[in-house]
Amino acid sequence: MENTLLKLFKKRRIRRIALLFIISFAILSVSPSLVGSGGVLNRYLGYRGDGSIKGFRDRSALSSRMGDRVGASAAEDGAKEPAEPKKPLVLIDPGHGGRDFGTCYGGLWEKEVVLQIALMTGELLEEAGVDVVYTRTEDREVELRSRPELANSIGADLLLSIHVNALEDMPRYKGTETLYANPGQNENKRVSSRMFAQIVQREVVNALGTDDNGVKNRSNLAVLRLAQMPAVIVELGYITNSSDRSKLAQPEYREKTAKALCKAVQDTLALIYPE
Repeated sequence: MENTLLKLFKKRRIRRIALLFIISFAILSVSPSLVGSGGVLNRYLGYRGDGSIKGFRDRSALSSRMGDRVGASAAEDGAKEPAEPKKPLVLIDPGHGGRDFGTCYGGLWEKEVVLQIALMTGELLEEAGVDVVYTRTEDREVELRSRPELANSIGADLLLSIHVNALEDMPRYKGTETLYANPGQNENKRVSSRMFAQIVQREVVNALGTDDNGVKNRSNLAVLRLAQMPAVIVELGYITNSSDRSKLAQPEYREKTAKALCKAVQDTLALIYPE
């Protein structure tokens, strides 16, 4: 009798170990981009040992979008817990970074100007209840294709890439323009990339009083072409133009720009998630 119980105990123990192995493998399969130093999120958001993710305030919301349900407990009677309302999620991409400084003219570096504006925009959006992820939050280089890949992997509703322009041979040329890819490629519910671009262009021009250079189709740009959601690149002004450059150098102007971008994103999200 004693030998029989011992054998039974050993069999159950082996089954438990096998079950744990299967569950662990399934978790890794569901969210591979969250695992390892080479994962998209770990490389570009900065995964920390305490489980938090740099640049993303609500990790639980991100996990739910990635299909990672680890840590979610069900009621003892087996009933499912009611799902929390889905929060909008926006990827903000400060152009360039690190060795890729973008354009530089008159003492201004594009990578620094757009980073500050991006962080201010994200902070305003977070205060408004929008979850925000950044491709970078400091001066470091990010691979071009990794920017839309990150947006795709987290299931972002919108991708906003922030840049400034330059035309050294035409220093009088100035103003704002917003780029998008073929409107038939990046559809998200009720909003296309072209619609998103038009909203961004309108808000920035109205708020800053810059010359309106319109919206332009640039399907050859990887950041726009590879995105699976409405995506735009806003070129805020021309750093080679003395008027645009002097404005971009002012902290107050950058803050005003961030507010305009925040409003544009909120207006677009209101179309995606109408009340």
